[in-house]
Amino acid sequence: MSSLVTNMRNSLWWLWAVMVLALVKGWYCLGCLEQERIALLQLKANINYPHGNSLPSWVERENVNCCKWERVECNSTTGHVTQLSLNKTRDYDPLGDWYFNASLFLPFKELRTLFLSDNFLAGWVENEGYGRLSGLSNLEILYLEGNELNTSIQSFLKLDDFVSLKELDLTYNQIKVFEPIQGSGLEILRLSGNSLNNSILASLRGFSTLKSLDLSDNLLTGSIHVQELDRFRNLEELDLSGNEIESFVNPEGVKSLEKLKVLHLSRAKFNNTSNLMKSLMALSSSLKTLYFTDSELKGEFRTEGLGNLSNLEELFLDGTSLDKNFLQSIGMLTSLKTLSLVGCSLNGTLPNQGWCELKNLQELHLGYNQLEGTLPPCLGNLTYLRVFDVSDNQLTGNIASSPLSILMSLEYLSLSNNDFQVPVSFKSFANHSKLKVIFCDDNILTGENDSYTWAPKFQLRVFTFSSWTRNNSVAALPNFLYYQHDLRIIDLSHTKLSGMFPNWLLENNTSLEGIYLSDNSLVGPLKLPPHHHPNLLYIDVSNNKIGVWPTITYRAETPDQKGQFGTFNESSYEGNPLLRGPPLQNNCNVIGIQSPKPNASSQEVVEDGFIDMGAFYGSFVGSYVTVLLEILVVLYINPRWRQAWFYLIEVCIKESYYFVVDNFFKLFKCRNL
Repeated sequence: MSSLVTNMRNSLWWLWAVMVLALVKGWYCLGCLEQERIALLQLKANINYPHGNSLPSWVERENVNCCKWERVECNSTTGHVTQLSLNKTRDYDPLGDWYFNASLFLPFKELRTLFLSDNFLAGWVENEGYGRLSGLSNLEILYLEGNELNTSIQSFLKLDDFVSLKELDLTYNQIKVFEPIQGSGLEILRLSGNSLNNSILASLRGFSTLKSLDLSDNLLTGSIHVQELDRFRNLEELDLSGNEIESFVNPEGVKSLEKLKVLHLSRAKFNNTSNLMKSLMALSSSLKTLYFTDSELKGEFRTEGLGNLSNLEELFLDGTSLDKNFLQSIGMLTSLKTLSLVGCSLNGTLPNQGWCELKNLQELHLGYNQLEGTLPPCLGNLTYLRVFDVSDNQLTGNIASSPLSILMSLEYLSLSNNDFQVPVSFKSFANHSKLKVIFCDDNILTGENDSYTWAPKFQLRVFTFSSWTRNNSVAALPNFLYYQHDLRIIDLSHTKLSGMFPNWLLENNTSLEGIYLSDNSLVGPLKLPPHHHPNLLYIDVSNNKIGVWPTITYRAETPDQKGQFGTFNESSYEGNPLLRGPPLQNNCNVIGIQSPKPNASSQEVVEDGFIDMGAFYGSFVGSYVTVLLEILVVLYINPRWRQAWFYLIEVCIKESYYFVVDNFFKLFKCRNL
């Protein structure tokens, strides 16, 4: 038994030594490597040449960990720089164009993501161009949008040299011409906002691995032949928005893009719906998402042919003129989950058929139209509906008796700027446990018997109930608000609220970002909660009757102008004549109010931990000893396990020996960066 214990002790000491050495090695080498730190400083000098001041945290100083510098991310294990977010680091005025020196990035051997957007890149130092950048064999994502690369980009486009590159963004670079190029494993290519014409499709035929291609806002015109896209067999998303495309032509025998799921054709110029539908079927029969917003369609968008897109799940037609019977005839799209018809000049009453047959619908956006009348009963068929937006219409009816009261999946409800009758209590939504957002501004508020006897199942994040355009009056805050603890935004402006200021709103909702209670008749005092509100950005209580507004220490003055109150000025408190203190002209001392002096000693230390450290250490030691004894007993009883254990220890000792020998010298060369 004693020999067993001795062997165990020696083995454990070896294991502990190896573990400590590994930890010490990791501790001392944690942070970016010395050569990469120097490279970052050289890169900063190049960006700021001749007299810029970007990247102020990148400084030459002893024992500095450059992995903590702004815009730098490192691998936590190796310490190598893996991401540089250098977008918008160089000011054009007064520094002018930036000529790229790619060799400055070569020390970053594990760099995977590089953002160089909006830096006025206009070219590069001779023999130090993008070709050198291909030496970054691990680079996967490169963003160059918003520069001035235009024709100079061509020498960069030997993308087969970028063996790991998966995503490239060249948006808004004034590029006019692409010569035919070959790609490697590129999957995402963005070329929007340039001056490319139809020839770009032939130039990109080498990119057979592309999954997403963005050619929006270029100069593509007329008919696009599908055979020009037939090399993109893996394409899943295609964005051709903002071009003057009129049709897609698919000669017989040419396969469509079978994997294409998402198509953007917003601001296109198709002649008619029939032409559009034929084009869509020619391009892909498996579309799931179609964006056709703000399009200059000659005539109105009709549903004819839509039924052929049997897999369509998302349809966005915002700003497109629709046929008057569109909602009545869209029921054939049974797989549809999202339908957005914002600003489509829809008028009249909502039909009781067609759109109500979309049983799988989860999001419905009908805002900014001229719809009127009540919500039809068939709306209750949409039991999966999560988002319902009918804001900015002329709809009427009492929402308490509308189909909304039975749609239990609702999370987002926007009814603002209508003629709905909205009961203040919201009792009809008591069981809507998923409800998070309610916008009900500028409707007709109605009273309703309310009590504290019911508690809602929902926890709202946003609740807006303001009434700027109507003469509504709410005697008191809705009682369901007493049960809300996750509010971020609440707006009850201009509702003629009276009574004491609801300090409990601030107490209960610690994630609150904005509270808007202006133009009411609330009286003070306004008491800020003792705990900190890190997210609170805006409090608007102007035009009330609030008196003294204390800070957390309850001084009889406005809050200190720091932190979340740093942007407050005199207008933030207007309409509260009894409020005193800076930045107001009324001085607290004029009426004899004195701030209490702190009496706590600066030497006092309050231990506020939630763990009893004595008990923690005791239980830790006890557990450690118990586990060690259990291991000894098991190894003593079972000889097979004991033999396996010593074999493992022998292997570990040999491996650790070579580990120590190989790394001992390196340990003393590592700097604590």
